[in-house]
Amino acid sequence: TRPVGTVNGDAADEPAIWREPSRPEASLSVATDKKAGLYVYGLDGGVRDFVPAGRVNNVDLIDLGGDGVIVVASDRNDEAHARLLVYRLDARAAKLVPLGAGEGGDGEAYGVCLMTRGGNLDAFSVLKHGAIHQVRLAITPEGVSGRPMRAMQVSTQTEGCVADPRSGTLYVGEEDRGIWAFQTATQ
Repeated sequence: TRPVGTVNGDAADEPAIWREPSRPEASLSVATDKKAGLYVYGLDGGVRDFVPAGRVNNVDLIDLGGDGVIVVASDRNDEAHARLLVYRLDARAAKLVPLGAGEGGDGEAYGVCLMTRGGNLDAFSVLKHGAIHQVRLAITPEGVSGRPMRAMQVSTQTEGCVADPRSGTLYVGEEDRGIWAFQTATQ
């Protein structure tokens, strides 16, 4: 891809890839500039959109079919209170449309991943100090709300995560130790 705007400072991070099933060449990736915001790239590496969002660390997306493609980024602008920035990816225009934000827990936001299961959309907010929060997101015309479902903890610094909707398992990377597997809350 074209370099992010803050190229001198370990800023490019964490891509999430949306695949256009009927025209794979129209697929897009959303990636973070950890010091400035979110980029949308085409497969040619060219910038299609940039959304200034300050310090965002990780990003994930999920295709909800008729409800569109939802993108969530971990917002660490306030290191004491993590937030989940929620967007809709307008795939035709290759642009991010802001929908709102949900609470991500107390501490500095780091990783984020998404899962749908049983008709629910859950975000997993992974905080730098080892806390992990499962947040049930509701997206309405009025905005975004999040309901805490479960909190988990590991001993040291965490980073990324991935959730498996088939088994309901959340996998979280603890940087100095390895990968943890957690069962997610369903109700």
